[in-house]
Amino acid sequence: MLIGPGGSGKTAIIGAVLRRCPHLEFVPTTTTRPPRPGERSGREYFFVTPEEFGRLQEQGSLLEWQVIHGNLYGMQRETVRRVLAGGRFGITSLDYKGGYAICQAFPSSVTTIFVQPSSLEELRQRLAQRPGATAEDVRARLDRALEEQQHAHDFDYLITNRNGHLEEAVDEVLRIIRQRAESCTTDPLGPQGDGGRRDAAAAGTPANPGS
Repeated sequence: MLIGPGGSGKTAIIGAVLRRCPHLEFVPTTTTRPPRPGERSGREYFFVTPEEFGRLQEQGSLLEWQVIHGNLYGMQRETVRRVLAGGRFGITSLDYKGGYAICQAFPSSVTTIFVQPSSLEELRQRLAQRPGATAEDVRARLDRALEEQQHAHDFDYLITNRNGHLEEAVDEVLRIIRQRAESCTTDPLGPQGDGGRRDAAAAGTPANPGS
């Protein structure tokens, strides 16, 4: 799970990781947010109405759920179980509260990576460049980023995604995946999934050295 504030680059990192590592499976969360141009339900997210989301809550189908910038987001229990039951390696992104909930539900099956920008100013610039971004929206997301940053060291790894250095962050995530999968019989990266890199050097910065 990649965890971190909006604008930290989690989606871009996951997209690049999946292109280099086709054996991984993206695990979508469920949201009431309207799809953006080019998005499709079941690919980026499972897009549902507020009424449908409410039914999922009532049925106990959600491992966790949060209200983020006026929209509901949650991870469906069956979505995670399906990936794990199939013996596959999944990758997804969540906020820190969702990360805590998934770790509690599947403590032996989850690796968490907190993704941060190099500075709040860099994050502000990224958020301001998003289509349709308003000053109010940017302020709200920066406030939430400050809240999320306080939990950065609660997770397994901490990486910094700097402007213009996306591939460095992607390489770190791929090395973390390989390290955590060394004891598994299935190679999640496939024969060429790591672009020819075969080292198991330390990846990222352990966010919780005692873990």
